[in-house]
Parts: sequence; structure tokens; C-alpha cells
Amino acid sequence: MERQLIIDTRQEAYGSFFTDNFAREAFSASDSAPLLKEPIFDLIADWRSASYAGALPAQIPGSIKQFHDAFVNLETTASVKQEIDGENIWQQYLSLHPFHVGLHGTMRLVYLAVYGAYENFLVRSLSIAHNGKPIRVTSSDFKKDFRDKLGVLIDDAWFAEDIRIARLVRHSLMHAGGRVTDDLRRCKIPLVVHNDFLNVFPEHVFALYNALKVPALAVMQAVPFCSKDSEPADARESPS
Repeated sequence: MERQLIIDTRQEAYGSFFTDNFAREAFSASDSAPLLKEPIFDLIADWRSASYAGALPAQIPGSIKQFHDAFVNLETTASVKQEIDGENIWQQYLSLHPFHVGLHGTMRLVYLAVYGAYENFLVRSLSIAHNGKPIRVTSSDFKKDFRDKLGVLIDDAWFAEDIRIARLVRHSLMHAGGRVTDDLRRCKIPLVVHNDFLNVFPEHVFALYNALKVPALAVMQAVPFCSKDSEPADARESPS
């Protein structure tokens, strides 16, 4: 059984998405919400790591060129110096089957990491708001637990259409091999679909991050967390 893996072949598309002021705003929010210091730190670390991972493949041609220019040409005479082009290196890598497959898989994993970090942050925040009560998104009480502490924030942080579809994409990538599920067929799928399979491009990761960062900040700034009176029993110092 053959399957064609579709990737974005533009080297410049593979940049870091975590280049805005989110981390600064999140750390600022944690000063007013000490109960969330650790979940906020972890969200920032996870998103930054995912951003680096997604940008890394496109760094390879530049690194090779820099090595060549700094060491190869440096050790030769001017008459035999040879220039290499980063774009040509990129195209050669794209022609390698392991690189092509690996790049396709990397973007899927980065998408999952970005969404997973957000959902983990929500669950941990709600658990803290409920004094350590275990929270699961699959629980029949999840929506009630969310509304009880964060009220209408659930509309933007959980029910927003782009976030709802992201959950369906996550389910497909995790549990259906990236195939288009029946639930996804009823949506405007924000990825590239080919032969009923989902293909993640860097722009899709950027869009996901942009959809999640605003509600994440709103949760950090929510009233239940803006208190310095107490900390949960298992609270630990946030890593520096």
C-alpha cells in the first residue's frame, strides 16, 4: 500500500513560530498568578521546544554552507575556492527519501506538541482551580468543571471552532494514522488533505499557535488564579 507524503518544499517556510511577546506576557501573568507558575513555565518551554524542532530542518543548508565557507575555502587558495548555494543543498536534501519522510513526520509531531502543551496547561490549571481535583478532558464533568471556575472563558478556550477542529486533527494524527475521520469531513480542514490523509505544513503550526496563545493568556489572567494567599500542597519552585 503506497501513500504520498505531501510537504512544504519552501525552505523559508520552516521558521520559528515562537518569536512574539507571548513568553514575556505569560511570565508577567505568572507574577500575578503564583499558583500557575509551573504550568505557565512548562507551556512556554514546550512551545519553545516545538518551535525549535519545526525550524531545525531548514537550518541544515545554512550550517553546511557556513562550515564550507569557514573551513573549506579558508584552507584553499583563492584560485580554487568554490561557492556552494544553500538552496541547492536544500533541494538535494528534499530529494532524499529519509529526509522527505522525516520532515513530514516532524511537522506532524510539532503540531501535536503545540496542541498537547495547550491542553496539558488547561487541565493542570483547572485542577489547581479545583484544589487538586483530577481533571480529564474526556470526563463527563469536564465542561462543568471548566465553567464552574472559569465561566465563559470556555467559549474561547475550548469551544472556539479552530480549537475544536485542532482537537479533531490531534485525534486523527494520534488514533487514526492521520486519516480524515468522519468528524473532520464535516469541518473545513485547516491542513493539506491528499488521498484522505492529513499533511501538516509549517503555516498550519503557525496558525494553531496563534489560535491557542490568546485563550492561554486569558486563562493565566483569570480571577481564580490572581491571588498570592495560598499555593497548592505540591507546588514547587519554578525552574529558573
